[in-house]
Amino acid sequence: MILHVSGFPITAFRQYNTQVETSFIDMLSREIISFNGNLYTSSTVIEWYANKAGGAHYAPRIPEDFVALLSEGSIAARPLAKVLMQLGEATLESGRQLIKQVVDLEIYAILVVPTQPDCNVSDVNYLFDAQYERSPMRLSLLLNNRLMPSFYARGLQGVGLQVDADRLVDWSEPRHIRASLRIDDDLSTVLEIAVDGQRIGRSRIEEPLFVLSDLFHYELYHNRSVDSQAQQFSFGVAEIVMYGRELGPASAAHMLMYSLEKRANQDLQFVLYSPGSYGHSCKGTKDLRMSGDVRQESARTILRPPESAIGGPTVG
Repeated sequence: MILHVSGFPITAFRQYNTQVETSFIDMLSREIISFNGNLYTSSTVIEWYANKAGGAHYAPRIPEDFVALLSEGSIAARPLAKVLMQLGEATLESGRQLIKQVVDLEIYAILVVPTQPDCNVSDVNYLFDAQYERSPMRLSLLLNNRLMPSFYARGLQGVGLQVDADRLVDWSEPRHIRASLRIDDDLSTVLEIAVDGQRIGRSRIEEPLFVLSDLFHYELYHNRSVDSQAQQFSFGVAEIVMYGRELGPASAAHMLMYSLEKRANQDLQFVLYSPGSYGHSCKGTKDLRMSGDVRQESARTILRPPESAIGGPTVG
C-alpha cells in the first residue's frame, strides 16, 4: 500500500519557491493523491468526506480506497486529515477574499460646516445617504446635533451597524473625514471613522455585512436622506472619494497627507449646500444634480463669522 500526497502546502500567499499560483477552480481539479495506483483530485477528497463519510449527508457505499485510508491504525489517516484541513482553509480564504472584494470600502472627504442657527441642526444631519434600489443595502455619513460624525451601513440581510464619534469635532476649519467598512479575518465586519488621521470611532459585529461597495449602483443624496424631505442643515464639500477596497498603508498615508495639505488652504473651493438644498444622483450614473441654493465658495468665505457676530463700533 503506497500513498503519495502532492501539491502542498496550500497557502493564500507564496511561502515556498516551489509553490505556483493557481485559481481555486484549478486547485480543486488537481490530482493530489495517488493511492494503490489510483489518482484522486482535491474535489474528490472533499466529496469523500462530505458525501461518503457523513459530513454533509450519509452515503451507505464508501469507496474501498477511502475505507483503507481511514481504517483504524492506517498511517494514511493523519496526512489525509491534513489534506482536508488545508483544503478547508483554502476554501475559507477564497470566500473571505471574494467577500472583501465586493464589500470592503473606504470613503475620504474634505468637509466644512459653517456657523448656523441651532434650529437648522437636527438630531440627524445627513452629509450623504445612499440606498440600493429595492434592497435594504444602505450607506450613510451623518452628523448628530453636536456635529459629531457617524457612519452607518446596512447589509443585504437587513442587518445594520453604526459607528459614532467618541468626541466633539472642532469645525472652525475644514476637516478630513475617513469612513471605512472592512471584512476582518474572522469574517466579522468592522466600521471605523477618523478625523484628520485620528480614529475617533470603531464598531464591530460578528458577521459579514453584505454591502456592495460601488456607489454607482445606489441612489445617492447629499444633504438629505433618501426617505425624507430636504433638511435645513448647511455644509460644504471640497472632495469626496470612495474606494471599493481597503487601501494599503502606503496609499492610505499618501491620501491622508494629500488631504491634510489640501484642506489647510483657506482658498480651497467647496460646494456649499445651503439650507433646503441637496444633490441627487440616480442609480447607474455619477451625475450629481443640484436642487436649491447650491454654490461654490472658498473655505475662508464659508467660515467667516456672520455679520451679527461681528461687533460694531462702540459709542463712548
